[in-house]
Amino acid sequence: MSFDRARFEAFIEGLGLAFFDPYEFLEKGDDHANPNKPGFGKNTEPPEALWPNIAATAKVMDELRRRLKLPILFTSVYRSPAYNKAIGGEKNSQHSQFRAIDFVVRGITTAPADWAAELRAMRQEGVFKGGIGTYRSFVHVDTRGTSADWP
Repeated sequence: MSFDRARFEAFIEGLGLAFFDPYEFLEKGDDHANPNKPGFGKNTEPPEALWPNIAATAKVMDELRRRLKLPILFTSVYRSPAYNKAIGGEKNSQHSQFRAIDFVVRGITTAPADWAAELRAMRQEGVFKGGIGTYRSFVHVDTRGTSADWP
């Protein structure tokens, strides 16, 4: 079955997000576009059956964007099983379930630890339940339903 971009756009637009456009949720990751990487060309668009999974994470990101008042760039959202395996992702990756987003914040001098700290404050406030991974150059957030943190 082929990907229906119009239906996907309508689904994302139906979430009522203030800051993100549908195409941003189709970011396939750097390795997908790099012919020198094992994940080259292996990612796909998310299957329609998984679309509802991204709704909560999308709303978390919209609230984070509102709080930070700075642009956010998604670097990895959905990962097909083949792509996830090729890049060495976790076996049961939240990305493969379309529940996770890796991102960077543009236009500031703060570090990923600061972005993750704001997400932890949001989680503490009950905005969401999920995982927060802090890396050297980006942050991972997901809405798995339980709290998890990793450096």
